[in-house]
Amino acid sequence: MTSHRMAFHSLSKEGIHKITLKGWKNVTEILDVEANGVRIFTFDQKIGPLLKSAWRIMQLVKALSTSDEKTLKQFHQDQMNYTFTQRNDSIVLGLDDNKEDVNSIERRIRSGDLLACHILTGANTFGWYFYGTHISHIVMCLRDENDELFVVETTNANFFPDPQPPWGNGFRKTPFREWMTLYHSHGYAVSLLPLESSLSSSFNSTAAWEWFHSHEKAFSTTAFPFIAIDTPNNNIPTDFTRESLIFFLMLAGHVKPKVVSQHLIEAVNMRLFHIFDERPCHSIEECITTANKLGLDLFDIAAIPEDESWMYQDGPMLVCSTVVANMLRAGGVLGNITFNPTELTPKDILMLNIFDTNPAARISPRCVSTLPVVKPYCQLMGPYVMDVQYYNTITPHDHMFDNCGASPPDWKPYPEGC
Repeated sequence: MTSHRMAFHSLSKEGIHKITLKGWKNVTEILDVEANGVRIFTFDQKIGPLLKSAWRIMQLVKALSTSDEKTLKQFHQDQMNYTFTQRNDSIVLGLDDNKEDVNSIERRIRSGDLLACHILTGANTFGWYFYGTHISHIVMCLRDENDELFVVETTNANFFPDPQPPWGNGFRKTPFREWMTLYHSHGYAVSLLPLESSLSSSFNSTAAWEWFHSHEKAFSTTAFPFIAIDTPNNNIPTDFTRESLIFFLMLAGHVKPKVVSQHLIEAVNMRLFHIFDERPCHSIEECITTANKLGLDLFDIAAIPEDESWMYQDGPMLVCSTVVANMLRAGGVLGNITFNPTELTPKDILMLNIFDTNPAARISPRCVSTLPVVKPYCQLMGPYVMDVQYYNTITPHDHMFDNCGASPPDWKPYPEGC
């Protein structure tokens, strides 16, 4: 491979193999080869299955680029053996009562309680398929010095279908009912996840607010795909292989070089520099070459845990779950353990054993009565019943979620308690 072409050759027969590349007319390609040579990649499987798997990835991306709800629901059923359970979307707990009533949902929510969100879109379905989480966004509830309830989060306008709110990437602090109205108007399902009573009563909301306000500045989401890749082999959907995904990234690097650079190369370079003291690479092929020189491939590099001290071009690495993890730590929920908040996905947050699993008593009996099935959390709104896998099952511990495997069909984390 060069910067401008690919050639394939089978090594199925023993002996000396000669590959001839003709038509050296592009000056940029010549300069690339003079500087970097011709990249040669070998794959453990034959090119036929490799191309078939890469084609499967492209078909998957195409299928999930739709916003058609029927198509997406069919994809969940066909590919993930999952069927959505209908819920009465007109029931919106937290908006259908008087906030001044001492028994209202809003009055029962405490600082540190979390809200988990999901909406049926192509992008979120893609995340569900690769990361194994039904939750696409997670936020925290905080009360201010006047006891007013706010929802704090990092988000961007792309979270919402049209019409989109008039803001871009950034930290947001929104009054609870205003936040609920906005998310309901865009079709989100939202569940309230109350903290366990002793953790809730000792939650340091002042420290959580201080962390939030001190980080209200530019940040990067570049490494988000890397957060979910904790192992070189065990975070890949069974339809694909490491080789086919790397091959697809090579193709994508030619078709969408800016996208690949933004979401892959900078995060790879962060690991190459801080862990291996290597110079930065400028293309996916160069990254592969550098990894090969180290006896690794891109998935070995991607599995290296994110470090919260790393600084990207746009700022520190932050996504919604990073913010929540940091505020849980600041509020005292996670004790004195050592971990990287940048390694936690929304799924990881929800698996932590820190929640009250009796929402009918803690919040309202309506948490149970408004759903066709009983859940250990309180769904406030949404057209479908939310399923939070492995909820409240993992005790917080040092270096948690640095090396967790999980793959379809159940995405169960392993080793157990990782």
